[in-house]
Amino acid sequence: MDMKFAPTGAPLAIESPEAAIARAQVLITEAIEILRPRLHPLPLKQRKQLPPVPHEFPGAAVPVLDAIANAPKLLALCEDLDPAAIGHQLALVNLLAPLANRLDLLADLVGGTQQTLLGQSYSATLPAYRIAKAAADSDPMLQLVVAPLQEMYANRKKAPRTEEAETQEPPPAGSKT
Repeated sequence: MDMKFAPTGAPLAIESPEAAIARAQVLITEAIEILRPRLHPLPLKQRKQLPPVPHEFPGAAVPVLDAIANAPKLLALCEDLDPAAIGHQLALVNLLAPLANRLDLLADLVGGTQQTLLGQSYSATLPAYRIAKAAADSDPMLQLVVAPLQEMYANRKKAPRTEEAETQEPPPAGSKT
């Protein structure tokens, strides 16, 4: 087994992708179970009904809440306001922020990896599909196997042209490329 060292200097075993993904799934499941009683799922419809709140709100609101809590006259004017409870909620928001940032990073990494693997696999499979499609003309069983890919490849977008390809002169007529 190859060994690499983590930033702390501790040896870090290199795992297969399958083992690393399985271990990550276990850790993510544990995190969900730990946090589930403290988190509140919110359907998209309800999210849309909430007012948009700037990210800077907690930092700006806490001093105001503290000022009101320390001024009995102001607190008396704010019926049903519990500055301590709201302050606690905002402290939880601040605690969740780094977790949310890490999860966003993980989602971006996983999504980017999936897109890369799918794109590479899609492109690499095209020649095999073309061969199988040609052979399927005389093989009804192969026609059934090829059929799902046929529509996918028929509707594919051409790869975007690179700037280099756009600036190259076309080969002279009659030349072999």
